[in-house]
Amino acid sequence: MLITEKLTGKWLSVKSNYSEDYVSRFRKIDGATFEKENKRWLIPVQAFDQYESLFPGEIIYKTPRWLITGEPAPDYSAMYHLNRNIPLPAMKLQPFDYQKYGIKFMVNKLLDQGFCINADDVGLGKTPQAIGVIKYMVENHGLDRIIIACKKSIKRQWCAEIKKFTDLDKDLYILPIEGEKGKRKKLYKEFLSHPKGIMVMNYHIIMNDTEELKKMGFKMVIIDEAHCVKARTGALNGAIREVAIQCDYTVFLTGTPIMSKPEDIFGVIQIADPKYFGKWKDFEKKFIKQDFSGRFVRVVGYKRLDELRAMVQDIVIRRTEFEVTLELPKTVMDTIECDIDKTQVAIDDAIKSYRFNLLEKIKEIEAKTARTPEDLQKKEKAEAMIKGLLAADQANANDPRLFWESRSMVLKKQFGELVPASYKGSAKVEALVDLVESILDSGEKVIIFSKFETSAKMICLALQSRLKVKTLLYSGSVDEEDREDAIDSFRNSSDHNVIVGTDALAEGVNLQVANHVINFDQPDQPATKTQRGGRARRAGSTYDRVFVHDLITVESRDQERLQNIEKAQGLFDGIVSVDAAQSGALKTAMAGV
Repeated sequence: MLITEKLTGKWLSVKSNYSEDYVSRFRKIDGATFEKENKRWLIPVQAFDQYESLFPGEIIYKTPRWLITGEPAPDYSAMYHLNRNIPLPAMKLQPFDYQKYGIKFMVNKLLDQGFCINADDVGLGKTPQAIGVIKYMVENHGLDRIIIACKKSIKRQWCAEIKKFTDLDKDLYILPIEGEKGKRKKLYKEFLSHPKGIMVMNYHIIMNDTEELKKMGFKMVIIDEAHCVKARTGALNGAIREVAIQCDYTVFLTGTPIMSKPEDIFGVIQIADPKYFGKWKDFEKKFIKQDFSGRFVRVVGYKRLDELRAMVQDIVIRRTEFEVTLELPKTVMDTIECDIDKTQVAIDDAIKSYRFNLLEKIKEIEAKTARTPEDLQKKEKAEAMIKGLLAADQANANDPRLFWESRSMVLKKQFGELVPASYKGSAKVEALVDLVESILDSGEKVIIFSKFETSAKMICLALQSRLKVKTLLYSGSVDEEDREDAIDSFRNSSDHNVIVGTDALAEGVNLQVANHVINFDQPDQPATKTQRGGRARRAGSTYDRVFVHDLITVESRDQERLQNIEKAQGLFDGIVSVDAAQSGALKTAMAGV
């Protein structure tokens, strides 16, 4: 993956995955140099043709190609032209103009291809647009049964939004599905007793009740936060696919149809149309660059990205704040670097040593001409432990005391015993407490995210003991009613100004009463990071700025995560995001609504 950006002056910056093949080709480019400090290649603009010829179809243009070459902007008007007249359905609340166009665009794609993706940025209102599509299709194409798949925590929110934006509940029975198997069967019977209806359920219920749902005659499925079910070989993906394939129309809602690799978009689209990209082996061969020289096949890049981009752009509508008239708060990024202490250094050395020993064990087993079942079991255990050490790296970067709370007895013993009983906390925790104190002193609210529940709980305890403030916890293991109470308290109580959550809090919740978001650690994907900030950065915020604070322990797992997020964001931008010329064409199309 070659993320290419034009710098001021006459240079191009190229960031890429490391591979000997890439390096050998870069060295053939006249004037190309590698900048160690920023881990990127610098290429003279005059060598652009040479660069393109050496990497055909492998380049992601962070700066649009036409801007690099100085050519006129391409005409993208045909991409956003609607080939039929689509009258907007009447809605209780008037959508914004860009949402009106979104409804029309989605309907147009549904009638042309049977499916579409709304990938609007966080906070721009994908839900009301989908509800507008439902109303149009019910009134104009006779849809009588619709299923909405979403996260468990927002089922009732979906039902409330349908009633808020439309009067569909007058003619359609709207029912959230929940409870144990016996209760669900009664709800299904109740639903089928009505001639028309909308059923709202979370993904796992669909997986558990696939056969029953396939028989109910649904005409359209809405899949909210579709990236959650993107895994092409996953059980959730397969179950939803079995239900969706029975429907005439499928709507995907996700700001991130590609999170880190092209396989993501394949997994999403195969739910609605397995023929769109063809068989996985053909897709893999066409778009994914692999290295077969080592012990394992390794993905080293992507190819024919221009072709993949064209296929994705044909089924996606995506707008950011730059394409809409809606004003969102400006994001102000703030990175706070925290020193690594001697305890963390000692644990880091121990983790590296432990990882090395595990790799040596794997090599010994692989070197055997005949391997026993016991050998294979030892190898699997060692490989699983190596993966577990990634979490150990992050725990150490956050605060070594987390090893004391680890569920893994191995991690607890190997590394928890290296933490002195007198250890008071990491510099990152100290920085967090100081930052939260200053935010609260300003009379503002703050949302704090951690990837791990143990970290989230530790943060709550630290803030409660040090600052004597009430903190709210939101995680996947917390009861649904308690989560809703936490959200209500944070929104409406002046006594609750701090909420700490895992990434269960990162989607589907509106928390624009806050204007500070703290990333105690970095998520796996750029999409999740955007979603975190999007809890506060939403339409309706009274703030003109939202501050996103990244706490980074130097020389730790934090820095590696930041680099991985940057790479994944480059792929997303190269395939899904619109460039400046497309943005202009999209604005023109929306102005004609």
